[in-house]
Amino acid sequence: AELRLDYGNHFAILGTSDCLSPVIHTVYRHVAGWGHSLIDEFEPDEDRVVTLAPINRTTGTTSVRFETDSTTGNGIYLELREDDGWHDFMRDTPLLAGNLDGVMVVIRDGNAITPTAYIVDASPMPRATEIFPGQDLSTLNDVVLKPGMELHMPQMSITDVQAEADAHMSMRIQTFASPREILHRPVRPTFTRVGDTATVSWNGSTHADTTGFEVEIISASGTSVSTSVSGAGETSATLDVSTIDAGGELHARVKAVGAGHPANWSRDIYI
Repeated sequence: AELRLDYGNHFAILGTSDCLSPVIHTVYRHVAGWGHSLIDEFEPDEDRVVTLAPINRTTGTTSVRFETDSTTGNGIYLELREDDGWHDFMRDTPLLAGNLDGVMVVIRDGNAITPTAYIVDASPMPRATEIFPGQDLSTLNDVVLKPGMELHMPQMSITDVQAEADAHMSMRIQTFASPREILHRPVRPTFTRVGDTATVSWNGSTHADTTGFEVEIISASGTSVSTSVSGAGETSATLDVSTIDAGGELHARVKAVGAGHPANWSRDIYI
């Protein structure tokens, strides 16, 4: 449930008056029977690399589909958007433009006739800022899975995301017949700094299999320092940032660790 944030259809023309992109989601294209030849259908327990083309292309693989419920047709869909004239709002609004730079992960839910498309918040959110006055859609500003990131869901893992030529992206996709348990994502951490020392704090984990946490602090240039903390009850870590700080902004994130369980990074916190 922590990954399924109900963004409705904000990135599709169907189902909302707050449309941010006048196209049709791959979910609704599939329901309508449109472009089936461009969909890469995954079966349970597959592990392979896929190269994805932007959704409005007419050749190549423009979406990935993994059906998790054969009765309703519900499942997981992957797609890409690009600056092709159909994504004017995303292109022209700086806080939304990042959604053109990664894989959009969509969950189909509901019944076989009238499904709902949820957008998975796959990328750590950098800031809470209004996209335009009077409408706070800050959680929509960075939802795609970008190169270098990974996402673990109960029945799918997406790793090794790489940007390819011609606005394509490749990624490794693993599917699972039965849902796996994903360790709880730590809530958004807090981040303080005194001189060259930075302290990251978070809520401890109550999951029985959590054995510790990974903590990472990243500079504006992409250099980083990290540490591992043992113990599910630990709630903070202090790191020396003198080797990565060039006077710019720093951000931190935390991930739970536990044998046999995948886990996702927390959302980033900036200082």
